[in-house]
Amino acid sequence: LVLRGGGGGGTSNADEWEVCEERAATLSFEPEHGDVSSSYRSEMGLLDFKEEVVANKIHVGSSDTQAASLVGGTYVRQRCRGTTVFGALWKREAAGGSEAMWLFVNPDVDRTGPDHLVFGTTPTYRDGRAFHVAELRLRPNQP
Repeated sequence: LVLRGGGGGGTSNADEWEVCEERAATLSFEPEHGDVSSSYRSEMGLLDFKEEVVANKIHVGSSDTQAASLVGGTYVRQRCRGTTVFGALWKREAAGGSEAMWLFVNPDVDRTGPDHLVFGTTPTYRDGRAFHVAELRLRPNQP
């Protein structure tokens, strides 16, 4: 998770900096049942995945108050295709003092390791890790 810090007393917004600190927090992901659309693989016509669907709305929560304030909320799947890996892009609108947040796949582009789900302040992995707020790491036994 990204913790926001300051460069000393009396700093302006231009002087702000961020400190990345690895921190474990458990998040809950609850899809809104019945609100689904075809997966990217299904949309691309792969016969083995023709029935595969993904949630259009995902509710993210946590008992960790810092994690909940950073990434908690309802994420809505965006309709754009071809701009994100697997067409997997969800957005949480800005509300109540929290900024807009995106949930997407950060691919291992050279295919030597796993892809990761990422929460970021911009909607693309191409902007780099500086914009990532949290990265989900699955346990070895999770797909």
